[in-house]
Order: sequence, then C-alpha cells, then structure tokens
Amino acid sequence: MSRHITHIGVIVHDLDGAVRLWEDSYGFKLTHRIDIEAERIRSAMLSPNGRHGEMGVELIEPMDKDDMANPIARRLAQAGEGFYHIGLVIDDTAATARALQAQGKTVIERPPAAVGAALSGVIDPAACRQIVHPRHSNGILVEMLQSA
Repeated sequence: MSRHITHIGVIVHDLDGAVRLWEDSYGFKLTHRIDIEAERIRSAMLSPNGRHGEMGVELIEPMDKDDMANPIARRLAQAGEGFYHIGLVIDDTAATARALQAQGKTVIERPPAAVGAALSGVIDPAACRQIVHPRHSNGILVEMLQSA
C-alpha cells in the first residue's frame, strides 16, 4: 500500500511570505512553484535540503480567496492557515481506492497531479490521484499519489 510520505500540505494566506518564513526560520529550500489552474491554487514545494523527491512541505494559496466553491479558499476562510493534507506515495492508487471504498470510506478520484521537478520520477504524473475524505482519516485529507 503506502511506500512513503511525500509531503504535507499547508494552506496559507500569502504564498510568498510563507516561502520566506519556511526558508528563513526553518532552513527549508524551495524546490519548485506551480500554479494549478484546474484547482485554482498556487503551490510551492519546499524540502529541508532542496533535493528531488525528498519529503517536504507544500504551501498552498488559493488564487481567489473569495471563491467559496474552491475547497482551499473555503477551508482558509473557515479555519485559517494550517495543516491541510498529507501526501502518500502508493503502489496502486486505483486498487487502494477500491479497497478503501469497500470499507465504506469516501474516496474521490482527481485528475493526475501537476508535478514539478521535485516529484517527477517519484510519482506517476499520468495516474489519477485518489483523495480520501477527512472524515475517514481523523480529520486529515489524504492525497494518494501513484509511485512511478
């Protein structure tokens, strides 16, 4: 099932300020930034050593903080900044999703991840992501990414 944790996701009000905070305060290094238009978010991946495939932190800012149809903007408005999800590399996301659904868990298929250099070679960019609803994971959204 799970191979390893690839990242944790943190929702932020100000992506640029958050990147500076994690770099200056904790010594993390920016590995890449990406705007994901389909999800209406801006994302920055950081890792302790700035190495490809290393476990890291994904900082996420909604493009339009007033768009309550966007789950990231909605969560930011309701709960403020903070921990949002954990990303797991899975051998077979489709099989894992079926097994979790058989247990009665809500699993949502999402389009393939828009991966940057930090995750290329680690995850399969053509495979659909599977998202486990937080009510089935102690309040944390679980993003399952298929291993490369």
